[in-house]
Amino acid sequence: MRKFVKYILVGFLSYGLKLLIPYLLTEGFGFWYFYAYLIALGVVILSNFLFNVFYVFKTSNTSLFVFVKYLISMTVFNSIDALLVKYLTENLTFYYLYSIIIVTTVIVVVKFFVYNKLVFSNKEKKQIKTVCFFGDFDRDYARNRVLLKGLKENNIEVILINDQSRGLKKYFNLIKLHRQVRNKYDLLLVGYSDSRTIVPLASFLTDKPLIWDAFYSLYDSWIFDRKLASPRSLKAWYYWLLDWLNCQLAARILLDTKSHIDYFKETFKIKARKFIMVLVGTDDEIFFPKEVFKANDDFLIHFHGKYIPLQGIEYIIMAAKKLEEFEGIKFRLIGSGQEKSRMEKLASELKVNNLEFLNKVSYIDLADLISQADVCLGIFGDSDKAHNVIPNKVYEAAAMGKAVISGETKAIKELFSDRENILLCRPADSQALADKILELKNEPELRQKIAKNSYQLFKAKSCPKVIVGDLLIDLSL
Repeated sequence: MRKFVKYILVGFLSYGLKLLIPYLLTEGFGFWYFYAYLIALGVVILSNFLFNVFYVFKTSNTSLFVFVKYLISMTVFNSIDALLVKYLTENLTFYYLYSIIIVTTVIVVVKFFVYNKLVFSNKEKKQIKTVCFFGDFDRDYARNRVLLKGLKENNIEVILINDQSRGLKKYFNLIKLHRQVRNKYDLLLVGYSDSRTIVPLASFLTDKPLIWDAFYSLYDSWIFDRKLASPRSLKAWYYWLLDWLNCQLAARILLDTKSHIDYFKETFKIKARKFIMVLVGTDDEIFFPKEVFKANDDFLIHFHGKYIPLQGIEYIIMAAKKLEEFEGIKFRLIGSGQEKSRMEKLASELKVNNLEFLNKVSYIDLADLISQADVCLGIFGDSDKAHNVIPNKVYEAAAMGKAVISGETKAIKELFSDRENILLCRPADSQALADKILELKNEPELRQKIAKNSYQLFKAKSCPKVIVGDLLIDLSL
C-alpha cells in the first residue's frame, strides 16, 4: 500500500514537471514550445524511471534492459490510453473529460501492477538478518513466544515494535516507534492478535515485505465457532471483510495447518502461494519433561484452555461423569472464558464429584500442573475451526512427554498418528472419550509409548528453532 502511494506521488510530480518545464523554457528562455515540450518529455521519462527504481520499487537491477522495458511499457500504455479515450468518446459517446478520467484511472492502476511485477521487479533474493516484529500482540502468548524465540535461535535479529494501549494512542505509538527503525530491518512480521487494523497500518508504514501471522480467522471464530452474531448479519460481513483485507495487504500469510490454509483459500479466495504453514509449537524452556512426586495414586486427567465452543468441554464433563464409578480417576480443568459459567453449571447439574475447576494460571505454574497429569486432553468440539487447528495444549503436553487424547480431525492427523504419538477419538462424543481414558489407564505400555513418541515428535518438528527454521526456508531466506 505504501508503495502504491509513492507511485501516485511520483505520478503527480511527473505531471507537474510536464507542465512546468515547457512553461519555463518557453516563457523564460524563448524556446519554441514544441522543443520545450520534447525536453520536458525527456526529463519526465528519465526522472520517472529513476524515482521508480530508487524510491517506489527500490529494485537493485538498474540495467539498460530494465530501462528498455520501461520505455516499451510507457509506449504501450500511452497508445492504449489514447485509443481508449478515442473509443469511449467517439463510439460510446462519453463526454471527453469523463473518458480521460476513466481511462487514466484504469491505466494508472494497471501500470502499477505491471511495473511492480514485470518492469521493476526485484528477483534477487536478499538475505534476511533483521525482522521487525510489529503490532499490538501479547508477547507472552504462546504463538508469539514461539516465533520470537525461534527467530533468535536462528540468529535473526529482532526489533520489537509493540504497543497495547487502548484507542488511537496505540496507533500513534506504533507509528512513532516504527519511524525510529524504518530503515533498520529486512522484513516486517505482524504478530498474532485479535486486531485486524494492524496489517493495514503496517502496509502504509513499510515498503519491506509484510508478513502477517493470521493464526486463525476472526470471521470463522466469532461467527461460526463462538456464534457471537448471525452469519447473515452485517457484523459477519464486517469480520469477513477484515480478514479478506488483511490477506490482500500481506505479502505472505502464516497459518498453523494445511486444513486452515484450505479454509482461507476457499473462504477469502486467496491464492495458495501466499500461505506458509507454521506449526504452533510451544516454548521448550518452559514446557519440558519433569520428574514429579505424586502425593496419591489418582489417575489425573488434565485439561487447560479458554472456555469456548471449539474445546468441547461439555464432553469432558460428561465423560468425567461416566467414569465416576472407576475409583481413582480425577479430572482437572484449568482456564476461563465465554462458557465457563455454563460448564460449571453443567457439572453441578450432573453432580460430578471427580472433577475440579481451576482459574487461569501462569505458564510456569501451568507447566507444573501438566507435569502432575497422567493424561492430557486436547479439543473435542465439532465445528469447522475445531477441525482446522492443532491447539497449543497438545504441543505443550507433547513437549512435557505426556500422553494426549484429542478429537480426531483432519488437522491433527497432519502431524500426529493415532496410537503412535496420540490417541484420537470421535469429536463431540463423551462416551468415546471416556473409553479412550479407560484404555490409557488400563494399558500403561500404550500410554508410555504415546508419551515418549509425542515428545520425540515435538523435538523433531515443533520446537521453536525448528518451526522458525522451516519458516525461513519457506520465505527463501
